[in-house]
Amino acid sequence: MKKILKMVLLYLVLIGLGLYGGLMIGYLVAEADFSIWLLLGVGGVTVVISLLIHILIHESGHLVFGKLSGYDFVSYRVGSHMLQKSKGVYSYKRYQIPGTGGQCLMSPSGLPETYPYAMYNWGGVIFNGFASFIALLIFLSFSSLMVKYVATIFIIMGIFLAIMNSVPMKNGTSDGSNLAAIKANPKAREALWYVLKQNELFVAGETLNTIDKRFVPLFDKQDVKDGLTMNAYVNAVFASARNLTPLQKLEYYDELVTDELPYIPVLKGAIDLEYHTQQMLATDTIPTASRELEIILKGMKHTPKSLCISI
Repeated sequence: MKKILKMVLLYLVLIGLGLYGGLMIGYLVAEADFSIWLLLGVGGVTVVISLLIHILIHESGHLVFGKLSGYDFVSYRVGSHMLQKSKGVYSYKRYQIPGTGGQCLMSPSGLPETYPYAMYNWGGVIFNGFASFIALLIFLSFSSLMVKYVATIFIIMGIFLAIMNSVPMKNGTSDGSNLAAIKANPKAREALWYVLKQNELFVAGETLNTIDKRFVPLFDKQDVKDGLTMNAYVNAVFASARNLTPLQKLEYYDELVTDELPYIPVLKGAIDLEYHTQQMLATDTIPTASRELEIILKGMKHTPKSLCISI
C-alpha cells in the first residue's frame, strides 16, 4: 500500500508541475500579450538547457558529497562525454550507457560493511534542490514576466529531476533505489562498494577477465534482491567463469543466472550480450537479440568499458 501511495503522490506532483507550467503560459498569453509561439519556442529551448544544467548540477552534487565522504574521483559523464581519472592522470573519453543522462562515479573509502554511502547518493538531489531554490529567489527578485517564465521552467525541471532520482523504483538504478535497497538489504551496501571499486578498475583498463577476484566476490543467490546486489552478483558470475570454455560458460550461467533474479534493463542487456557472445563462440550460430540487447547495442557507439566482459 505504501508503494502505491508513493507512486500516486509522485504522479500527482508531476501533474501539478505540468499544470502550473501550462497555467503560466496561459496567463502570459492572456495578460502580458506574449505570442504563444514565442513562449513555446523559449519554453522548449529553456527545457533542454535547464535539463542539461540540472544534469551537470546533479552529478556535481555526487562529486562534492562524495569527496566530503572520503571518496576518490573516478569519472564524470554527461551524455557520452566523460572526464575520467586513472592512476592520477585525467583524460577525456566517449562513453555511453543507454537510458542515462549522466553519471559521476567515485571510489569509496573504508570497508564494504562500514563505508559511508548516504551523502554520496543524496548529493545530486540536494544540489538540484539548492539550484531550484536559487531560481526561486530569481523568480521573486525580478519583475520581468519572461524572467519569471524561464525561472519557473528551471525550477520545474529541477524538481522533476530530483523526484525521479529520489523516489525508489523496483529494481531501479536511481539514487533513491540505491538507498532503499541498502535499507532493506545489508548486502546491497556491500554490493555498491564492490561495483564502485570495479568501475574504478574498469577505467584503469581492467575487464572482468583480468580483475582481481577480491573485488568480485560471489554473493549467495538468496542475497540478490535488488539492482545493486544483482549487478555485483552478475559481475562475479562472469568473472568466476573466466577460465571456462564458451560452452562451459553457458552451462555455468544457466545454473547461476536464473529468471527469478531481479533484473534491470541495462543489466539484462549486458547479460544477453555475454550470453550471445559465448553462444556464437560455442556454436557458430547468431541468436536472436532480445529487446534489452538491441537497446544496449544501439547505445554502444562509444563501447562502455562496463560491457567489455568475457569476449
